[in-house]
Amino acid sequence: MTRTAVKHPIVKFLFLLLTASYKAFAIIVAFIFAMVFIVALLLHSFVDEELKEMEIQQLIEKGYLNADYTQEELSDLCLTSYNDFEEDYTNTCFWFL
Repeated sequence: MTRTAVKHPIVKFLFLLLTASYKAFAIIVAFIFAMVFIVALLLHSFVDEELKEMEIQQLIEKGYLNADYTQEELSDLCLTSYNDFEEDYTNTCFWFL
């Protein structure tokens, strides 16, 4: 039985992905993504809790949110109206949901 060359380009590409050099590349890319994720989690702890409370108070004063809001109501507000706000509520709508 003789071995024949694979001619289909997708099969060739998949074979190349399994070689050592591409495995190393995949490991490096996964490591970089993991580092970015870890940095984002670390930055979360530096966001000012007081600033978040001020932003929520502004949302209450402007009538966007009830004073006895739930986390689900805040989440729904941010998901549906974030782009409609004139002010920036990133601390409340991004970091704390």
